[in-house]
Amino acid sequence: MNYAFRNNHFERIDHLDINNRGFLYGDGFFDTMLILDGNPTFWEDRIDRAKQTLKYLQIEQNFSFDDMATSLKLLVREENHKAARARLTFIREGEGKYLPKANECRVYLSIENLNRNYFNESSAKQTNFSRMKVPIDRSGNFKLINKHHQVLAALEAKERELDDLIMVNTDDDVCETVSGNVYIINNDRVVTPPLTSGCLDGIIRRTLIKNQWCEEKSISISDARAAEAVFLTSSIAGVVQLRMQGQKHSKNQILEDVKNNLENLLISSARDLPENQQ
Repeated sequence: MNYAFRNNHFERIDHLDINNRGFLYGDGFFDTMLILDGNPTFWEDRIDRAKQTLKYLQIEQNFSFDDMATSLKLLVREENHKAARARLTFIREGEGKYLPKANECRVYLSIENLNRNYFNESSAKQTNFSRMKVPIDRSGNFKLINKHHQVLAALEAKERELDDLIMVNTDDDVCETVSGNVYIINNDRVVTPPLTSGCLDGIIRRTLIKNQWCEEKSISISDARAAEAVFLTSSIAGVVQLRMQGQKHSKNQILEDVKNNLENLLISSARDLPENQQ
């Protein structure tokens, strides 16, 4: 179901105007999250990233995130969504061509019910390196609507009969995967590419860094090939181990510890909203 955020609450809508700037120019961004026990997960980090993205795109914040959280919680409880996948889409509102005539924001919500109360349990995904190169640009740090690199890489993965692909940047450094941030484990250290690689400033990535479960460092293709373990993270799947094409799958205790610790944080993040958002 789809909703628009108007007058400080979400209202159901039957269709979207195809003349909106998100459709015409990709002028906006989005955030996908898990809803658990009627609460959004890692909400404070999502607010922070959304505010940074609004500033980057020079879109005016003409709404309250506190009101949005309250309305979202009421909505998912009314619809009896104990566990759900929610996508918030932020679009610059108004007319204009490339030069917008206004900079106010319109927010849309879509919700999909899930039959689980945790990250998606998943076996190791078979992967390799994409032929596509991601540009080294700050725009890659934000979850912008325009995701054609990921779309084309996903089509490449399907063509090569792989589950996912590791994407490298124009310096041939590891950047991210099609579906999330990427990490390697070597010598008891968990490493993820820095934001300067052009990777997404992912919410789960933020959580791992904040809790000192990983460090930022450039990763070469040879580093990834020689790693003891490789995994990805996303807000929906959590931690998913990656298996390089042609290699055997083996469990890694550090990866399992990260997965278990993150699962506990996921649950607590859905219960730790500030009082004015409860």
